[in-house]
Amino acid sequence: MNGVSLDKNTLSLTVDEASYALKASIQPTYASNPAVTWRSSEPNVATVKEGMVTPVGTGKSIITATTTDGNKTAVCTVKVIPYAGENGTWDERQAEQSVAVDKTWRIKFSNKVDPESINRQNIMVLDSKNEPVEIEVKADAESDKIIQITPKDSYIKGEHYRLYLGAGLSSSSGKSLSQGILFSFYVE
Repeated sequence: MNGVSLDKNTLSLTVDEASYALKASIQPTYASNPAVTWRSSEPNVATVKEGMVTPVGTGKSIITATTTDGNKTAVCTVKVIPYAGENGTWDERQAEQSVAVDKTWRIKFSNKVDPESINRQNIMVLDSKNEPVEIEVKADAESDKIIQITPKDSYIKGEHYRLYLGAGLSSSSGKSLSQGILFSFYVE
């Protein structure tokens, strides 16, 4: 057995999107045992079963295919972003000014936000390399119409970031955003 390869090295999916079938190719094709096992580094982001990758929550996961004969591996980096809405496009906005490295975003909605919808599937931040940024998201202590988003570690000066607010965010009455919001910002 010489090795294994996948049809994709990187894959971008959306929360609630249909599963994607990764295809593994074994070399040589006449290998006596062409079976592979599959593993996800972050099952809370993407699961995998027999090559079917299912997005579960926002973030990044490494999907690994390992041959059962020869222990060769191939990987695919999967990034999962929030659901944009039925039309599949984002309402794109840009910060007018650069922000501080420890910026806490206070996002105000017109109605009370359902606390159950304030989660990883609906909110994420990506850096300029499309890597997920660890954030803390919580309801505001003073108003049930505001959520706060803070980086767990400081943002990096001179970098661009994107904050995603997915269409799965909803009010306490059950009404969801009609379109996800993509907010770009720069750190001073």
